[in-house]
Amino acid sequence: MDSVRYQGETIALQPYGNGATGVTAFAVRDDFIIVRFKNSARDTYVYDREKPGPEQLERMKWILRKGSGLTTYINRHVRDYAERLG
Repeated sequence: MDSVRYQGETIALQPYGNGATGVTAFAVRDDFIIVRFKNSARDTYVYDREKPGPEQLERMKWILRKGSGLTTYINRHVRDYAERLG
C-alpha cells in the first residue's frame, strides 16, 4: 500500500478509481485530504480548510465517498491546494 508523510505522520493512501481517472490514490482526515494523481508520486497534494476552503473540501470528501468524479471536480472548481508533497 502506498503512503506519504504529512505533519509527522505516515498516512496510508487508498486506491481510487478504476485506472481511467487522473486520481489514483487518496487519504481523508477531518481537516484535510491528500490526493495523488497518476503522473507520479510527486503529484501528491494536500487540500484543506484554508485551501481550497471548507465548502470545497467537504464537497471533495463527498465525491471521494461516491467513488467517481474527483478529477473533473478538481479541474473545474479547485484552483488552490494547501501543499504539494514529494
